[in-house]
Amino acid sequence: PTVPSPVTTKTVEPNDDGTYTITLDIAGATVTEDESHYVNVLVILDATTSMSGAKWTNAKAAVNTLIETMTEGDNAANAGKIDFALVTFGRAATVVQDWTKDNATFKTTCAGINMVDTSGTNWEAGMRGGLYGVLDDLPDDDPLYVIFLTDGDPNTYYWTNDDIGQSNGGNGRVTANDVGEPDIYTNDHMRLGYRGSSSTSADRAKDEVRLITGTAEGATLNGKLYGIYCFGGTTADTTSESFTRLDDVIRGQGQGGQKTIAATADTIESEFKKIAETALKEVGTTGVGVDDGLPSLSSVSSNVAGEASGYKYYKGTKAEGEDEITWVKWDDAPGAVYSEDNGVTWDLSKYGSVNDGDYFRIQFTVWPSQEAYDTIADLNNGIITMSPQELEDAGIAQDDDGTYYLLTNTHLHTFYKYNGTSYSDTPSQLPLEQMKLPTTSISIVKYWNNEVDKQEAESVELTVTKDGEPYFEVKMGEPVPTGAHTWK
Repeated sequence: PTVPSPVTTKTVEPNDDGTYTITLDIAGATVTEDESHYVNVLVILDATTSMSGAKWTNAKAAVNTLIETMTEGDNAANAGKIDFALVTFGRAATVVQDWTKDNATFKTTCAGINMVDTSGTNWEAGMRGGLYGVLDDLPDDDPLYVIFLTDGDPNTYYWTNDDIGQSNGGNGRVTANDVGEPDIYTNDHMRLGYRGSSSTSADRAKDEVRLITGTAEGATLNGKLYGIYCFGGTTADTTSESFTRLDDVIRGQGQGGQKTIAATADTIESEFKKIAETALKEVGTTGVGVDDGLPSLSSVSSNVAGEASGYKYYKGTKAEGEDEITWVKWDDAPGAVYSEDNGVTWDLSKYGSVNDGDYFRIQFTVWPSQEAYDTIADLNNGIITMSPQELEDAGIAQDDDGTYYLLTNTHLHTFYKYNGTSYSDTPSQLPLEQMKLPTTSISIVKYWNNEVDKQEAESVELTVTKDGEPYFEVKMGEPVPTGAHTWK
């Protein structure tokens, strides 16, 4: 299939001070063929009676907004290509909609979902409902997004006979109508437990979260999990015990969740929209970067070692129908790194996907080292010779007239990921620009002031020095008076 390879271009401009400014431009690309590089989105929705009223109405509207944002309007091309699923939970979980690419049908299903009529809020059941009711049969390998919405502390969890001494009540066998682990259906000792400690109930959901996010040993999923806690009224309190409890389940140590969001009934919809916009960034090329291999005979203009201030970074935009790109300084850009082994590396993977219409630029200055000047002079004057392999290793090439010059790079790679596969453009596909050192030719000519001296002296010996030390000797003789020697 066609891979949306980013395009990297390079220019080298000499400066008045003997340095050179290198510019690397990266232009994103989006696949034009019908490929499975989209996303899978699962919503796990608290359907207990505490969600009734504005929370429930707005939660269903939020799911609707999620679908519209990702598959309608400007993103209508995604319709029929993004998979959606919905699970609701109370004390147990129900798969309301298994995976479907039919966004219209999914909207209709979500609009008609009902609240549960049983008591108990079981986060463990919601996570298990998603994990074993939906996620165990993913439609493809596309990136996975899971949104978990609740408005109350958990007070219910699954327990076995081994837990009986820790439970302060509880009844009701888990039946095959409840979605959970497969062994629940055959384990006669599995029960629903009710406990006054919300922290215990919350902790019971952590194992499932780690399996969803891929942080558990042996986990096969790598889902991006978002937790949304919906408060009553108009205030969302991130310091409350209930929010902190959900945050611990989603993003606590080793849990691997992306974000925990404090919302109200009025803000659920906007939060779902933000997550949808984040997920849409997965539809494109990810992990884009570029490395420009400076030879050891040149130096970068500053010690950048990961600091963004070392170089100049820009983002570009192009008006529809226009060829010219407008560049704006990018203050919070990921920093480039310089190393003697690999030259300059600029990794854009933290930015997210790089799509068609995304443009990035990095500029930096390099100057030849004194070693470079000395080596080029020695080669041009015939003082030393180097094998083809030695020249290649040093980043030195030769013009048609025999003059040696320094290359700005020994390689230039663009590396990126698409649909889970890593790619790298080969050096032959990218420019290998020349950075020629200024070379001055000095001519020495001897003139005889009179015929007597001309007849008595046959030659003149001169010594060229470098840093006060002899560099090489020149013997000049016939013909005279125009005999001359030239060196570089």
